[in-house]
Amino acid sequence: MGPTPNLDITWERASQTNIGIDATMLNNALSVSLDIWQAARKDILGPPTAVVPDYTGITLPDENYGKVNSHGLDFDAHYNKSVNQDFSYFISGNFTYATNKIKYIAESANVPDYQKSTGYPMDSWFVYESDGLYQTQQEVDNSPHPEGSGPGDIKYIDQNGDGEINDLDKIRLTKSNTPQILYGLTFGGNYKNFDFSVFFQGQAAAQALLRPSGLNMAEEFFVDRWQKQGDNKYPRTFNGPTSRTFGPNTLPSDFWLRNDGFLRLKNVEIGYNFPKTLLDRLKLQRARFYINGNNLLSIDDFGPSFDPEAPSGTSTDGRYYPQQRVINFGLNLTF
Repeated sequence: MGPTPNLDITWERASQTNIGIDATMLNNALSVSLDIWQAARKDILGPPTAVVPDYTGITLPDENYGKVNSHGLDFDAHYNKSVNQDFSYFISGNFTYATNKIKYIAESANVPDYQKSTGYPMDSWFVYESDGLYQTQQEVDNSPHPEGSGPGDIKYIDQNGDGEINDLDKIRLTKSNTPQILYGLTFGGNYKNFDFSVFFQGQAAAQALLRPSGLNMAEEFFVDRWQKQGDNKYPRTFNGPTSRTFGPNTLPSDFWLRNDGFLRLKNVEIGYNFPKTLLDRLKLQRARFYINGNNLLSIDDFGPSFDPEAPSGTSTDGRYYPQQRVINFGLNLTF
């Protein structure tokens, strides 16, 4: 039996205010665009918090109740300059900032304040708060801990003080795996028969959950695992049942959250256009030789094991085929 229909379901509604500026200056060499906006969304469809007895056989339908406010800005600029007949160059950049906050979502009355979604961004992390690694068995015995914990395991904070570590000890954080900041920078130019372009791309204000899960783990989690008192980088890894490696260290916690900001050298290209004298001799209209590279360099906190552009969450844990570094050579001919 499917859910009971809700005949009152309607469209999500949104109101948005924008203030924009577009300008050109320096004899049209520089163009700038700025857009500042805010939006209020309501009647967002979501599941109800009310429950009915199982014997009714009824599943309650989604309802229009959610409210989310968001604001941000978009900025881009472009500058080009011809220095002389042989040399010209350009530079352009873009910057986007966007954030949101849940104003209302149906939450049970018994949800603790530190777990509520209201007042936090959509999809914000909901994880256990960690307090380092247990170094001795005495530390384990003197604090609440998940079953099977021992020296080298993650120590979790008992948020409600009930002497147990369970779902009631998870907390809501202010960041998610959706970046609040996106930016890019492109520059290039022409010098006589040569041309070049460089493109940087990046993001900031996001967190990714990267943790071992089963036998799918990065080498660093094994090499830098806890092995003796004083080790603090990663917990002991193989602490699950005999044939598996699941255990208390694989719980979603802020221990495994990493800054998901990065700056990546996305593309570089250098080209050479054959001179007209050679083109006439070869009976060509145009010929250009080029070399380019993609994903050449990344500055981030992910190290060699993970890609900062990979989707991350409690279901992926950063396990994703990474962006490949690619070098291309080519020759374009026009007859």
